[in-house]
Amino acid sequence: MTAGMVTTIIPVFNRHALLREAVVSVLAQTHRPIEIIVVDDGSSDHTPEVAEALRQAHPGCIRVIQQANAGPGRTRQSGLERARGEFIQFLDSDDILLPHKFAFQVAALRASADAGIADGQSYKENHRMDPPRCSGPIRATGIRQNPGIGS
Repeated sequence: MTAGMVTTIIPVFNRHALLREAVVSVLAQTHRPIEIIVVDDGSSDHTPEVAEALRQAHPGCIRVIQQANAGPGRTRQSGLERARGEFIQFLDSDDILLPHKFAFQVAALRASADAGIADGQSYKENHRMDPPRCSGPIRATGIRQNPGIGS
């Protein structure tokens, strides 16, 4: 494990165009160190080539795992088993991150040593509109939770 590192695990299946956007949003994070593990779940489109091109462009930061199609749970687990970071971020291949997400969440986790997870606001982008519009936050996040017994 590398202290302070955020490992982002991106499971992907046949989403070569969206994969690039997801990876770019991780690379744009202000927090360092980071690593990105792209787990290709047996894609039959250009996803393997896009993943490899991203790895070659950022060899110290991106690793690519190829596997036979096993579904999203096993794909996430494959990435988790190879993660080197102190912190783990799962990112679906059709999602993107805002640039300060890791910085805010790592700071929140460090400030609350008993916390096991940190989340933040989630927004929804409507691509059916021209130009796309963002709405949100779509759920109550970023609020400290103190679960009691039976919660």
